[in-house]
Amino acid sequence: AETFRSVGLPQSPRPGAGVDPAAAELPKPAITPQALADRLTRLAQQPLSAEQRSHCDELIAWSSRIAKQGLVEPSYRLGRYEVKPGDWLLMRNPSPYNLFTDLSPGLFTHVGVVTSERGSDGIERMVIVDLPERGAKMPATNVEIFLERTLHYVFLRHPDPEIAATMAESARQMIGNDTEFDLNFRTDRVLELKGQPLNGKKIQTYCAGLLLVCAQQTSADRRDFFPLDEYPAPGKTVTNLAKLGMSFGAQFISPTGAMFSPKLALVGRREPMYDPAREIEEAVFDRFASQLITEELVPTPDLFDSLRLKVAEAAKHNALLAQALAAAAGVSKEMDLVAAAKAAAVVETLDEIAFGASAEFFAAREAIRSGGEAALRRAGATEAKLKTTRMYRQRHADLVQQFERGTLTPRRLRTSLVAYYSQSGQREIDRRFFSGK
Repeated sequence: AETFRSVGLPQSPRPGAGVDPAAAELPKPAITPQALADRLTRLAQQPLSAEQRSHCDELIAWSSRIAKQGLVEPSYRLGRYEVKPGDWLLMRNPSPYNLFTDLSPGLFTHVGVVTSERGSDGIERMVIVDLPERGAKMPATNVEIFLERTLHYVFLRHPDPEIAATMAESARQMIGNDTEFDLNFRTDRVLELKGQPLNGKKIQTYCAGLLLVCAQQTSADRRDFFPLDEYPAPGKTVTNLAKLGMSFGAQFISPTGAMFSPKLALVGRREPMYDPAREIEEAVFDRFASQLITEELVPTPDLFDSLRLKVAEAAKHNALLAQALAAAAGVSKEMDLVAAAKAAAVVETLDEIAFGASAEFFAAREAIRSGGEAALRRAGATEAKLKTTRMYRQRHADLVQQFERGTLTPRRLRTSLVAYYSQSGQREIDRRFFSGK
């Protein structure tokens, strides 16, 4: 309990988490404030010294107060630092968008805004508001749960408490609003909202545009937040993206642009953590983005992609079909469904290649370290498992021999497989999108 008090006690899930399909997929908290209070109450009934009983009673009162009312401070502790309403969260996850702008490579690929929210249960929580590519409503997620989905991130804070409070209120007003993710990365629709109450307003922008929505409601100048003019990456990027129904609007901003602000202070971050899967995925995504600059995009859609595009084109003249297609895709019915279909065909293929390559890495490493077919049979492995293991051990026969002789360290095994599946994924990118060049 003392450790939780020092590093941050997980918040209770937001009301409706069991009903909302997206919220149902979120990680569950390690423990809730009420569960901790219950554990401490049971402990207090055991023989304790007077000092221990006093300490336990203090912790029961603290956890019970949080269980009943939620936030008891104007901030929320995350380990060594605290976040406050109005803070900006910049995240980096494997993404094809990382090299699309002249701030290349982009440090960050997604954003969120911290705010406090009082739920229908009367409990106040610190949440992250973000605009995901899929979905038609603005979500809010408990801050500590949201951070379980990203390895690299920073929090930025404006030093003026009034400006921070205005941005927090702007984010709070947008929770649950209708959204439409803009695949043309425009900010002009955001500018139309300046100075208006945001309750119930439809938000038509992309992830970084959400930061501008909040920033422009304050008295501060836009360049206090985004001091650099940003442009698309050079070469053939703009022409290639147009084939996907995507473009860059004027006054574009990226999730990385805010890092150059002279006003925003870095108040918290997660130290970079290594993950071999992410190294492979980033190598694959970066190959796609770098090839967009120098090569001509020649996508090779499969039958499903072609059918989806035809349905999207037909939906232009059929409102019911458009509504059904949007509902199936989990996007706003006002979105350009043809552009969305083109982009989805590419993004889903990219994900298939990148995540497929990283999954093969783990399967290959497991097969090499398995001890072979005999060991797996003794452990009761299925025939399907044996077949998969056999395939990977044949593919990497030289690594199997070295590993079993003891001349290949686990680290060298990892680096060899990471290089192999990174290159394999990159070759597949070239085959599917750039005529094998």
